[in-house]
Amino acid sequence: LLSVNADKSLFGQGLEINTASFIGALFLAALVAFTIVRRVSERAIVLYVGMTASFIILVLFHVMRFAFGTTFLSFGILPGVTSTIFGGWYDLATYAVVIMLIVFSAMSILPLSRRMKIVYWILLVVSFIAAFIINSFNVWVAATLVFLVLSVCLSVARPRPIGGMIVSIVKRISWFPVVLFLIAGFLSLKGVQVAGPLITKMHAEHITLSLPWPIALDVANGALKSSPLFGVGPNHFDQAYLAFKPVAVNSTYAWSTEFNYAFGLFATFVATQGIIGVLGWGLFLIFL
Repeated sequence: LLSVNADKSLFGQGLEINTASFIGALFLAALVAFTIVRRVSERAIVLYVGMTASFIILVLFHVMRFAFGTTFLSFGILPGVTSTIFGGWYDLATYAVVIMLIVFSAMSILPLSRRMKIVYWILLVVSFIAAFIINSFNVWVAATLVFLVLSVCLSVARPRPIGGMIVSIVKRISWFPVVLFLIAGFLSLKGVQVAGPLITKMHAEHITLSLPWPIALDVANGALKSSPLFGVGPNHFDQAYLAFKPVAVNSTYAWSTEFNYAFGLFATFVATQGIIGVLGWGLFLIFL
């Protein structure tokens, strides 16, 4: 409400994820989810089904766009084959890995029938293929770390079998997350070489130009000095960048580039929401 253009801060002009309305929608979704599963943990399956169903719809949506061309289901705002209604192209890879984690958890914990196991294996393969085609280095690194932690925790939690030391260690290892850890680790190192030919053939190359963190800190620092309490307003990082970017940027390849985000989401909120916003997000993370 205090920003230069309140409409842009509240509702945005496209599909921005850092507007006040989007953050409000996230809050309402979290509140509804908490209300649904509170004291009835079995209802959490509804949330997982909703996330999985949304992912399948997104996958089918992009499969059709790959098959019929970029003009199909473009809605006038999706110019390229890597354009998505789910934030950015690499955000979709993050979503795919989240689905992998949900499926892995279900297959590791729940007593599933043979038919459900087949369904979960199909979901696992589909989510892996989606992440493979998008091929985000940061996402594969994060997946490697997560599956490494899961491998250690689940292996330690298993009862120690009877037998020799080597046999006992081999039997105690939880191999499912270990295999996923090895695959994610391999793709984080060799993903470009392995997935590159397929991505080129599908014309799915995608490059995101991100703002280096030292420059992002300079912009955030200038925005805080200008508007310390509430920042420059949601969805206004591009204006903060133009106003407070270092002069040295003008001598680089990015001299004419406008950045809508900092090097990370939290750094973006520092500039756009100020001290009050940072305290709000900090309290949210602590409570979560």
